[in-house]
Amino acid sequence: MITKIGSLFHLSTAHTSLILRVDETGHLRNEYYGGFLPPAENYDFVIEKSPYPHGTEVIYDEDHPETVLDSASLEYGVHGKGDFREPALIVQSTRNQVLDFVYESDETLDHIPDLDGLPTPHHDDGCLKITLIDKVAQLKLELFYGLYSEADVISKNAIVTNLGSAPVTLDKVMSLQLDLDNRNLELLTLYGGWGAENHVAKRPLLPGIYVNDSKTGNS
Repeated sequence: MITKIGSLFHLSTAHTSLILRVDETGHLRNEYYGGFLPPAENYDFVIEKSPYPHGTEVIYDEDHPETVLDSASLEYGVHGKGDFREPALIVQSTRNQVLDFVYESDETLDHIPDLDGLPTPHHDDGCLKITLIDKVAQLKLELFYGLYSEADVISKNAIVTNLGSAPVTLDKVMSLQLDLDNRNLELLTLYGGWGAENHVAKRPLLPGIYVNDSKTGNS
């Protein structure tokens, strides 16, 4: 189910909930992802509160001295405006190297649009499309959230569109960025090769960067 209350979106499956919010500066935040939350008229209890910056944090602008992107649970982080974490999107452009995507519109769709040249999951229970825009960089970012209620799955994909006439090189485009509280989490991955698939590896999530990828065709 997809519910919109003001600037907040509540996406729910049979046993999980995802709550997104467009904040005062137009940035899309992930306020909650976890066990199912029943529909409510007020979701202040899940909204992240940060009344002032800490230490050497960089404020977003003078009109919002309490807003620091580096400590916000952003739904799609980029660099250049005070967020020093790993970005979900990196571009090379003659127009601007600083990115700042803010909310433009949203739309509820019956189904997830097919991805050109890529597999698209079927039998979804609806889709939320949120469009973000960077007017200076002349880029549009469309985020699609597909609901699979009985499977307790919320899928996500991202589409970047160049609105200008000058070419733009995409160095990195991630479908998903997920900020989670530090709650003694574990990462479970599957590795192996042909005829020896699905070996389970479990490790604690600790500070730092961990990369799980494949460069040889093995997983």
